[in-house]
Amino acid sequence: MTDYHSHDETLAGRVTQASLVGVLVSLPDYVESRFSRFLVSTILTVGGGALNSALHSGGKDVTTNVTIQLDQLKQAIGDIGNAAGPQSDIPAGDPISDSPVKTGSALMAAAIMLLVLVRAEGLIQRRLAAAMRQRGVKLPYTVLGAISAGATFVVAQDADRRRSAA
Repeated sequence: MTDYHSHDETLAGRVTQASLVGVLVSLPDYVESRFSRFLVSTILTVGGGALNSALHSGGKDVTTNVTIQLDQLKQAIGDIGNAAGPQSDIPAGDPISDSPVKTGSALMAAAIMLLVLVRAEGLIQRRLAAAMRQRGVKLPYTVLGAISAGATFVVAQDADRRRSAA
């Protein structure tokens, strides 16, 4: 199967992702206003995504050339304009494609789940930071950012090794 998410297939991509995670997690130590943090994190996310994409956009390697990947994705999807049935990749009776209400419900459930996870992650970070402050750590979010960046890099490295071995 083709991997269409190749932004962690190079060392530069993995370092970029890990650095971005570390910086985003450490922002509360350096930017006090929630609105300012939102703006800074948005700018960093867009910039980091652009940098990561630029690192992977060129070359003739099938795994990193975006044009080749898009062509492969279009071929894998097939004709997505057909209704569900024998002329389509969508099986007849597919619960998501049969009804816009079901599709909307699935998207809404995914959005709610994402919101809950983001809120829970923020709560956990705040509690960890408060506990670290009580123990004398002056910049707890920076420590959490360093740990998060390291974990992100290790997980990406492991995924790359597994992909290379397959």
